[in-house]
Amino acid sequence: MDRFIPIDAPSLQNGVDLLKNKNLDAKLGNFDGRVAAHVIIDNTPCYITSNAAYIPEIAPSARDSKLFVRKDMRYGPDDPTLWPQQYSPTFCHLGAIRRRPTTEIGLLALGIMFWNPQREDFISPESGMTITRGLGKLRHRQCSRLADAVKILLEECRNYTETIPAVARVFSMLEQSLKLGLERLQSVPSTYQRMVLEVTIVQRTYLELKGLLEYMTIYKPRMENPASESGYPEDCVGVFTSDPMVAQLFNVARLPYWLIRPLSSFTRENILRVIEPLEVFLAVEVEAAEGFPSFPTGASTDEKIRSLHLCTLNTPWYKNPLKQSAASAPAGANDSPHQPVAGPSRISEQRHPPQSSRSKYRSPSPERYA
Repeated sequence: MDRFIPIDAPSLQNGVDLLKNKNLDAKLGNFDGRVAAHVIIDNTPCYITSNAAYIPEIAPSARDSKLFVRKDMRYGPDDPTLWPQQYSPTFCHLGAIRRRPTTEIGLLALGIMFWNPQREDFISPESGMTITRGLGKLRHRQCSRLADAVKILLEECRNYTETIPAVARVFSMLEQSLKLGLERLQSVPSTYQRMVLEVTIVQRTYLELKGLLEYMTIYKPRMENPASESGYPEDCVGVFTSDPMVAQLFNVARLPYWLIRPLSSFTRENILRVIEPLEVFLAVEVEAAEGFPSFPTGASTDEKIRSLHLCTLNTPWYKNPLKQSAASAPAGANDSPHQPVAGPSRISEQRHPPQSSRSKYRSPSPERYA
């Protein structure tokens, strides 16, 4: 999202001028905006304010209540490592997931977790030479870079959970998923497409686990410290919310947030700039990959993230030799209907607010996870 320069938009809509209180010399509060945008949600004029310098589009909920793999073997705007999600008290660490680094130092340290495999990275397990068809593996050099980063992160998590055993089981699922994903990538030959999918699984799991660790060790302590002061947000994915308390806590934690309110509620907010939201398709691959099944999910963040965690278990690795084809199977042999393959993504014209205004923020604590 960094390569897109925000485009200025009219500040006056429906008789409300979002720049009427603009004051460059005043310190921005939790409900002010470094930037803001006019949006329409369920036919209601709303506005979004943020402590960040850009505003991402409110992505539509999972289309037809299904998740599906996109052409880049990722999950598009439903992937919390690629696009902000609505705030969830259950998965409150999602806003702390790192964004792609833009500096040379940042890319050197974490760039492998945002890297996209190419054809030349697909090699024969026996000869080590690049292959264009059949079963192969990820080139050893790239696999080692992933493995080195995973090893360091797992050690950091182990050191942290040893000091606070009550949170260990919160980390355990992601840690186990990361270990198993890396082992598959290192050991099991696959098609090129499946190899790329496995790389993205390791990357996504790594980024979520690192986000969880940094949320618990950096951002949550800031939220709980009365002396914490707001500042420019760190380079994380952030969250959408309509809960003012979430905005307050994310601001002092220095995490990006996008606070959504009815336009009729605008009063004294100091907004420095009004811009157009960044459209999803400009920053994230939205077109579906052919030949991959879709996975049922709900529209809420909790449902989507749980479904995303389970997608790996249900995505075929090889063609099942024991599964009869429709032509050869006797009548009634297929107990379950064929899973539909995802079609092209469409950005829904009907957008929904990413969070109910009735939701209440609950900061995770070791006691919650005991």
